[in-house]
Amino acid sequence: MYIICAIITIPVGIIGYFVVPGTIDQPNTYIFKEKDLVIARKRLDKAGHTLQGRLRLRHIKEITTSKHFWIVVLVDIFFWNAGANSGAFLLWLKSLNKYDSATVNNYGTIPSALGIFLVLLVNFSSDLLWGPVWGITFASSMNTLSNLILVSSKVHEKFATRS
Repeated sequence: MYIICAIITIPVGIIGYFVVPGTIDQPNTYIFKEKDLVIARKRLDKAGHTLQGRLRLRHIKEITTSKHFWIVVLVDIFFWNAGANSGAFLLWLKSLNKYDSATVNNYGTIPSALGIFLVLLVNFSSDLLWGPVWGITFASSMNTLSNLILVSSKVHEKFATRS
């Protein structure tokens, strides 16, 4: 799997070098001509935006010592470890010793299939109905609810085998 990912990543990285437009300060000259940059700078000035200059080592230090950065990192860790696609779901199924490997692998496709549907549902409904904040809240609530159901069924099963 890692070899396939590497084979895909290397050409995408090379293409990205030529396709990513860059910034106004450091534009990709393959994409933007000077007249495009002049227009972009005028639009930024008209909107009141200022150019920040190049990224320096002190900027990285300011970012990584900020409490906001570490809050985002912590939330990101919780998000990726709490999802059904993290792999913990399959380990939990395997620990039940009820299913053979083929069945566990088949059950492992269900979260991804449902995930496609739920991503489309949340994205379209948040754009059309309730906005991004409530869309994210709904998605996180569904994720939390599904994990609580898994945990409660495991706890219930553990107590049922003791009696």
